[in-house]
Amino acid sequence: MQSLLFTALACFIGALVLPSSAASQNPDSVRFRIYLTVQDSVTKKKAKASLGFHPLATLGIDTLSGFTDHWYEHDSPSVTEYLSPPVANFFQELRINNVRQTFPEHGLLFGNIHPYPSPSPIDTFAISFSGDQNAVGDSLYLYTHPQILSWPSVLRFYADSIRLKDRRNPAGSLVNVDMTKESTYTYRGQTYHDTISDSYSVEPFNRGFLMIITHPKIPPRPPDTVALVSPPNGSTGRPLNETVQWNAVPGAFFYKVQVDTSRTFANPISTDSIATTSKAINGLRQNT
Repeated sequence: MQSLLFTALACFIGALVLPSSAASQNPDSVRFRIYLTVQDSVTKKKAKASLGFHPLATLGIDTLSGFTDHWYEHDSPSVTEYLSPPVANFFQELRINNVRQTFPEHGLLFGNIHPYPSPSPIDTFAISFSGDQNAVGDSLYLYTHPQILSWPSVLRFYADSIRLKDRRNPAGSLVNVDMTKESTYTYRGQTYHDTISDSYSVEPFNRGFLMIITHPKIPPRPPDTVALVSPPNGSTGRPLNETVQWNAVPGAFFYKVQVDTSRTFANPISTDSIATTSKAINGLRQNT
């Protein structure tokens, strides 16, 4: 019989486990990153960056480790920041390269991790798009193509409040999105265009948006281990058509099932993600 591997993946692409209300809140307890993604609605190009908190972060370039959140299967526990300079003394700029450069699907080019002093602060990230323009004018898409900002739908577990606002005076007078209840916002440049002055009242290049985080929380813990129920782990002599069953993991969104002829799972011949706790495996090869 071919080998089977069962895993539950954390957070956005796998298992989300709710944070424990009994856990103590201390300066080392809030250590998380979340991804903010922007997609051009016409070209479908994407870019993403991470932002979050870490007890050892500074307001500068850091290489930080110990992150347990895994929004993608191959997420690293470490993040290296490449920041723009601070735009004020209480927040720093998180710059997204929009459609000019597609970030790696399972890696980061830009990140912005703030120091975590206590559970009580209100912290602000400035989110700006890259203002540089390449030879084909991709950056101009920001005004002529709707830009779709998206983020994980579980941010209510990461802070008491997270708001996406425009940077007018007062902030949020035109854009004020509750990111704990919504998971996407579409920027339409022409909506905010003044034809007389040829200016934009919401302008993501120079002014950008504000992401205001109130009272960051202890992040959800990694999911429990998935335990095989049937057939017994390591068993041989199984039928060529088999139903595999495993235990349910509290809070899991779905489970990943792989089939491989090798115990190292170097080259899976089948990979599936399902929400149930069983899967029929048919057509296995004899003596394999």
